[in-house]
Amino acid sequence: MIQNEFVKEIVEKTAINVLECYQCGKCSGGCPVASSMDIVPNQVIRMVQRGLRDEVLRSKAIWMCLSCETCTTRCPRDIDLAKLIDSLRELSLKERETVSAQKFFERAKTGVKDTLRINRKENLKLINRSFLETVRRFGRCYEAGLVGAFNTNSWLFFSKIKLGLPMFLKGKLKLLPQAMKNADEVKRIFERVEEIERVKL
Repeated sequence: MIQNEFVKEIVEKTAINVLECYQCGKCSGGCPVASSMDIVPNQVIRMVQRGLRDEVLRSKAIWMCLSCETCTTRCPRDIDLAKLIDSLRELSLKERETVSAQKFFERAKTGVKDTLRINRKENLKLINRSFLETVRRFGRCYEAGLVGAFNTNSWLFFSKIKLGLPMFLKGKLKLLPQAMKNADEVKRIFERVEEIERVKL
């Protein structure tokens, strides 16, 4: 019988028995972004095992994950860590504290520069949501729209504009979206996932 409430919640949500992980570290060894994480993949699952809910939901690691599923493929216990991290993202989004525009301007008056930029985790969430929205609408990532949505929602309106201009001049960045032929099928996939998971992507 599972006594840890956080583990019980994760098992019910994902059908993944995180207690089967014996910390071999193969997930972290193969992760392409482990070096940029504050806690590596096997530590993520260990924190879940120990019931450290707040710590793991506040971590940068769950937002750095590329969802490449290397960890899932390498796991000798067949634990779907990529799915687990997606679920942790959902829980984190539900519990996040949204930084409002009013709060931004209040802090700006006190001399704090780029107030929203100091909350790196919130920016990572914005990028994730903006990416999913472009894929939902066009069936593929629309880079200019992704950057525009992130800059608008984060109140960093002209952030990284100097980086985008050379890409545009070289034809690497399209101003108008190029929708896939089967973009409607991608939308239906999003709708089906939301129906099954009962969550807004």
